[in-house]
Amino acid sequence: QMHSIIATKQKYSTRRGEIRNQQKISEYSITVNREVIEDNRNARHFITANIRSGVKFDLKKGLTTFIHKGDCEIVQAEPRLYPLCQWAVVREGETLEQVFDGVDFASSRGTFKRIAASLMKHNFKNNMQSVKWTVVALKFGNVILLSEEKIDNGNSSEVSMYSGYKFEQYMTSDRENGTADTTSPVDNRKTYEKIVKSELVSESATLKILCDAEIDAVRGDEPMELKTAVDGKETALPGILEKVLQIEIAGVKRIVFGLKNDKSNYMVHRVIDRSINYLKDMLNANNGVQPPLEGQCYAFLSDILTDVKQFMKENEVCEIRFDPYKAIVEIKAMTKGEAKARGHVVTQDFINKFNLNF
Repeated sequence: QMHSIIATKQKYSTRRGEIRNQQKISEYSITVNREVIEDNRNARHFITANIRSGVKFDLKKGLTTFIHKGDCEIVQAEPRLYPLCQWAVVREGETLEQVFDGVDFASSRGTFKRIAASLMKHNFKNNMQSVKWTVVALKFGNVILLSEEKIDNGNSSEVSMYSGYKFEQYMTSDRENGTADTTSPVDNRKTYEKIVKSELVSESATLKILCDAEIDAVRGDEPMELKTAVDGKETALPGILEKVLQIEIAGVKRIVFGLKNDKSNYMVHRVIDRSINYLKDMLNANNGVQPPLEGQCYAFLSDILTDVKQFMKENEVCEIRFDPYKAIVEIKAMTKGEAKARGHVVTQDFINKFNLNF
């Protein structure tokens, strides 16, 4: 069994989808030992006073002492869906319907974003390898979990990855109204995440989706996204599209940029704060009368998820794959054994709580 969806910009140039009725239904923290706790103990508090010019934030400072969760064996051994599964285990409720609040799909916001953004990348000539993706869909009851296959495209250097976390260290504190501790090693093992339920609406369907999103910082109860960028290019294509999708899917309204002089420079000299509406205006400034670019991407995402939902009426597991060379998304059946062999599994605690056969 196989089904294909054409993924070209021309096909969606008059289509429009939207994210509506977003609500935060839960939050959780992940400890150094990978325990998932349904609270906000690991939330990082934003330091508003650092939104200014004339800063000198050295993003390479302390690089040799970086403690990266990706290097930890316990993390490397986890299934891709570990955080979402363990959140479901600790959340109140006995059934999948109760815990997942009746949604059609659940995954990380990064997976939803990557699928949606690929509409604009079918002719991304620079590095086709970096834009292809594979997602495995696992159906339990009425909810479909999306597990993304990790692809190492070799694009990210250690210093570029580290610099983002170092910027977060300059801009946050572990307590409200606190100060930044920029001398301790950067350690990204502890995270704070929120669970957001939304409606993905297009002309052809309304789907309920649930995403878990790592939150860089909070200002009071307001989540904030933190990014570094080259000064003057923070709203340039194609990056701005992914930023809009990433923050909107997670229900984040504001993004803070640490601005550098050029890509190879790791010294932030200015920090600015922008709203998602500002980013959308910049994204669509030259779009004419067409639907907004993010709306076209949401229509594309809706079509894929609608077809996956239909396909999984007769299948418990399927593979969804984007081929940027052919500009198509393929959906095909696979066995539980094939999914397990590739690491697309749920945790034993998840199986036990919901009495599943997997």
